[in-house]
Amino acid sequence: MKKIIFFIFPVYLFSLSTSPGDFPIAKNLSRGEYKFGIRFQKKGGLLFSLDAAILDVFSIGIRYGGIGIVGDEKAIELYPSPGVNVSYLLLEESSFLPSMVLGIETQGFDEYTNGRYFIKSKGIFFVITKTLPVLAGFLITCGINRTFETSDEKNGMDIFSSIIFKFSPEFSIFGEYAFAFNDPTHNNGIFNTGISFNLEEQFFFSFTLRDLLSERSIRTFYVGYKGYL
Repeated sequence: MKKIIFFIFPVYLFSLSTSPGDFPIAKNLSRGEYKFGIRFQKKGGLLFSLDAAILDVFSIGIRYGGIGIVGDEKAIELYPSPGVNVSYLLLEESSFLPSMVLGIETQGFDEYTNGRYFIKSKGIFFVITKTLPVLAGFLITCGINRTFETSDEKNGMDIFSSIIFKFSPEFSIFGEYAFAFNDPTHNNGIFNTGISFNLEEQFFFSFTLRDLLSERSIRTFYVGYKGYL
């Protein structure tokens, strides 16, 4: 039986437009803005990502990588196909209303076996985010999704949440939780937490302890660059 628990921990949001964690938030890049990142995963895995905003309300991205690319793994196992990310800002945040985003994310994380990633991709998702004026920013996000990876769980539906706490424009801590209703290998849900830094609002870095409710947690590094076309 799954433990129905929400963990209330902070999450960092670089320039309030992207998240270093696994789960999406209801913020988009600005028009003409792009973001390139490299994620260092377990088992020598690397995941490259590139996102760009065509409009203020619409952004697209592509991801690709694999396992065993770095380190002493015996063989390189590339993902079967690139992942895509598409997000549309349905409602921009105001003093009273939260922001809302509808999107598609087909990229999961870590190894790919038996028709699924170890951490499943979100698939179709809908998220709501509200900002509170605490320190440099305190954001609360909740969302619902249906993954396309249903080889072991036909339902595919899940609920997730995160809280974002910026201590300063340069430093934040973060955490996020998903019930993992669509994942029989994560009976206690999925909980991640970590720290994040940015430099001159262009270069960013995060370190995450992931899947802390399982028997063995995962350490992930994420570095990237953000600019304008």
